[in-house]
Amino acid sequence: MKSEKERLEKRRAYNKKNRDKINKQAQDRRQRNPERFKEYARKYYHQHSEIWNTPYFDLKMEIHTKLSKIHSNSDIPCCNCCGENSHHSFLTIDHISGRKAIGHGREMKGTKLLYYLKKNGVDAKNFQILCWNCNSAKSFLGVCYHKS
Repeated sequence: MKSEKERLEKRRAYNKKNRDKINKQAQDRRQRNPERFKEYARKYYHQHSEIWNTPYFDLKMEIHTKLSKIHSNSDIPCCNCCGENSHHSFLTIDHISGRKAIGHGREMKGTKLLYYLKKNGVDAKNFQILCWNCNSAKSFLGVCYHKS
């Protein structure tokens, strides 16, 4: 009988090898039944509402709303690249030209970045809202796959 560690390693190897297939299957499931996934999101929100009822989340929503009004002329925060807006916790603030161009170090992210933007004002030329996928793709590949 295989140990838990061996099963986990085998599963990780399979997932790595078949990443495109797994992602396509998940995308197909979401497209076939979008209401199911919206209902899941609603239930998750209510079960974990303490996360969203914090000063941090209020500040994050305030900054996201300001950036969204500037970039997309909307009160609903959404990704500036793909338009994702169903999960606010999935949205991030992106340095448009990179942290180094603005003079920010690696620590200027998360809460520090939010308080910096609150103190210094929201600068639409240097910051935008991106979903986690677009922000990660931009970070690792230099450009989001929606733009390529």
